[in-house]
Amino acid sequence: MLRFAFSTLSLTFLAALFVGLYMHYRLQDLLFAGKDVAPVAPPARIEYQEIQFLNPKEKLYGWIVPAPVPSRRWLLYFADGRHSFMHPETYRRLSIWRKLSFNVLVFDYNGYGLSEGEPSEAAFYEAARQAYYFLLNNTDAQAPQIVLYGEGIGASVALQLSAQGMAAGALILDNPIYSIKQLIDDLHPFMPTGLYGKFRKGSVPFNSAHYLNRSSTPKLFLVCEGHLHVPAWHGLQLYEENMGPGHKLHRFPGDEASMLEQHAATYQRVISRFLDNLQL
Repeated sequence: MLRFAFSTLSLTFLAALFVGLYMHYRLQDLLFAGKDVAPVAPPARIEYQEIQFLNPKEKLYGWIVPAPVPSRRWLLYFADGRHSFMHPETYRRLSIWRKLSFNVLVFDYNGYGLSEGEPSEAAFYEAARQAYYFLLNNTDAQAPQIVLYGEGIGASVALQLSAQGMAAGALILDNPIYSIKQLIDDLHPFMPTGLYGKFRKGSVPFNSAHYLNRSSTPKLFLVCEGHLHVPAWHGLQLYEENMGPGHKLHRFPGDEASMLEQHAATYQRVISRFLDNLQL
């Protein structure tokens, strides 16, 4: 009887270990698959200065893209991890951001594009912190004129940075995820993320909801009703849970490409009005 109980416990432990390891590596593949997407050369019209900074020892690669006219506005972009920042989607965004008189810092997380190292949640957060300090220490940017712009998973990164006390004038959360667990449950309903949580120490990965109200910075939520990668309810729920004044929401029909192409003028106007109300 004792031997049977011991065997049962051993099998349970091995099963738990297997599930934990499987879910860990499966989620790593899902989260950071974009690191294998090759960078795309930029259009000739984009002028930029190449930069590098450390996180903490690996070199991270990025650009500073200056505004077309002298401006105090800065935008620090945290990508969603689906690909390098050197991608047509980012180039479309840059063309609009420049019309808003933004100087822009874009960079790749560890393991993406030309950046060194391996991606992880902790590496993403630390890369964001180092990019923020690079901006303050190597440009004329002042914290009240910096906009932290996070897309998808990058919205969690921006919120975490803000929750850690990194001052900024505003946060723009572009189709933010509620948390990775909720995103995986939505997109891969047969993956046992509930089981995974029992065997993984620590908090839920990229948990925007956890950091949301630890940040008092005014926030603009941009939500695409037909986004291909982040269900609209994530951003809508975060907006509903957000407390305090100065927060705005705009919903776009269609997907992300539609927002940046057919609705580009609206996208630009919504951001402009939000910043004007904050006197940024």
